[in-house]
Amino acid sequence: MWVDQAELFAATVSVPAAAATCLAVSDAETARLAEEGLLTVEAESDGRRRRTYALTPLGRRRLDAWLGDPVADGIEIRDEAELKLLGTELSDREQVRALAEHQIALYRARLAELDAIDANSVRRPERALRYLGVPLGRAVFSAALEFWESIAADPPGPSPSDQQTPASTLAASTNASTDHQRS
Repeated sequence: MWVDQAELFAATVSVPAAAATCLAVSDAETARLAEEGLLTVEAESDGRRRRTYALTPLGRRRLDAWLGDPVADGIEIRDEAELKLLGTELSDREQVRALAEHQIALYRARLAELDAIDANSVRRPERALRYLGVPLGRAVFSAALEFWESIAADPPGPSPSDQQTPASTLAASTNASTDHQRS
C-alpha cells in the first residue's frame, strides 16, 4: 500500500526533481488514483496540454494517514552496477574499472542536479519543506561516488591475462578436489 500512497503524494505535490526520480508516477497510476476517487484531474485542452492533479477529500485522508504511519524499513537500494560487482571474478579488472568510471560520471551528474535543486530552493524559500530530503540524497550519492572512485582506483578481479573461463575455473576446482581426495 505504501507505493500507492507515495504515488498519491508525488502526484499531488510539486516535488523537486531529485524526489521525482524516486517517486515517478506514470499516467496509468494517476489515472488509477483518479478512478479510485483519490485525485481529480484537470487537463488543458491546448498549449502544453498539462494535467493538474488535486487531492479529493478521500485522497487527503489517505495521504494524512500514510504521512502519519511510521516507516518500518530503511533505505532500499537497487543498484544493477553493484550487482555486477558480484560477477567480478568472472570479468577482468578493466571491465570493472569501466563500470566504476561510468558510475562515477552518473553520481557526479546526480550531485550536480542536487546543486541545481539547492540553488532553486534558495530562490523559493516558501517551498523549503519540499527540499528536506536533498541532504539525504547528497549523502547517499556522495557515498556511492566515493565507493565507485575507490573501485576505479583499484579494481578488484583478475587481470585479463589471469582470467579463466567459468568452465575452466570449474574444471580446475573439480580436479583439485579429486586430487585432494586421492591423497
